[in-house]
Amino acid sequence: MFNKEERCLKKKIVFITSCSNSHNALPEIAISKKKMKKTYKILYSALKKFPEYKLVVKGRKGWEMNNLPKLMAGQENYEIEFIKDISPIKLLSNAEIVIIHVTTMALDALCLDKPVISIWFKDMDYFAGLEKGKGLKTVYNSKQLENAIRKCKIQTKENTMERKKYLEKELFKLDGKSSERIANFINKLIKEKRK
Repeated sequence: MFNKEERCLKKKIVFITSCSNSHNALPEIAISKKKMKKTYKILYSALKKFPEYKLVVKGRKGWEMNNLPKLMAGQENYEIEFIKDISPIKLLSNAEIVIIHVTTMALDALCLDKPVISIWFKDMDYFAGLEKGKGLKTVYNSKQLENAIRKCKIQTKENTMERKKYLEKELFKLDGKSSERIANFINKLIKEKRK
């Protein structure tokens, strides 16, 4: 997938989505086929403006929508590389930009200091800390995605610091107040249960 010769020719943008499309498993983050079609339309439409990039779409073993990325790419006359079996570290470390839709792999990408763009829909709730923030750009349409990609192409020390701060905010805190946060969380649960 990522040999040295090809890496010199084209930069990679990796797109990863959740495989949770079954309302029985995780209904709060279930992805309908209609939303996935819209996601791919946004993705392919924006990336046509960046011919210097190769799009790698990450599928999932057993995901019932694995055929959708190639099908939509054909309809949009856009070429992609579709893969299922690859280690997340290899996939992400060879990407220049990571675009996600409802997956915690955004956090893995941020840990590798990769710019991350999240395609989202206004009628969806945020989950797993993947909220808007300076370290994670959220877009709702292809025009916003184009602008986000342009910004991601220019990486600065400030961008790295924003990603680091985002991770610290969402994943861990080193402020010595963890016991206080846990006590507050437990008290909140008790108060809600009494209602």
